[in-house]
Amino acid sequence: MQRQTVPICFLYPGRSRSPRGPEYLLGPNMDSVSGVYNAECVIPMSQLTPGLQMKIANIAPYVSSFKITLASGSHDANGIGTNSASVILNNTVSGSAPTQYVAGESSSFIGASWQTYSKDPSFTLSAGSGTKTVYFKVQDGSGTESAVVHGGIRVR
Repeated sequence: MQRQTVPICFLYPGRSRSPRGPEYLLGPNMDSVSGVYNAECVIPMSQLTPGLQMKIANIAPYVSSFKITLASGSHDANGIGTNSASVILNNTVSGSAPTQYVAGESSSFIGASWQTYSKDPSFTLSAGSGTKTVYFKVQDGSGTESAVVHGGIRVR
């Protein structure tokens, strides 16, 4: 089977033309086993329709890190939270920008309500001792929610 060359779109971000001339590069990109042409097309966002820009920009948010820490003054000398301890829900979100979060001690968020997003909101644990689990998720401006994450902390 003879290799063929096919035009492949190749745009540099922020430029209308590549440094080597037109946006097209020619090359043998056919997979010799499957006979399928493999190509990657890189197009600046500004070249896309507004509707397609919105679809790409609205990648679901996801909580990439979540750590519960005790707020100052709500733990004893051993660093263990006191009853009804106030905690900080340190989080990092990737994907689309979050606008709200919800947190609770139930994975179904019973009794919890959406709050304005913060990367380190405070949360008051329920009364009682033992290990407490806090569930957390975010949503972006279009209402797309992240998966639920959770963490635990011991109080006495």
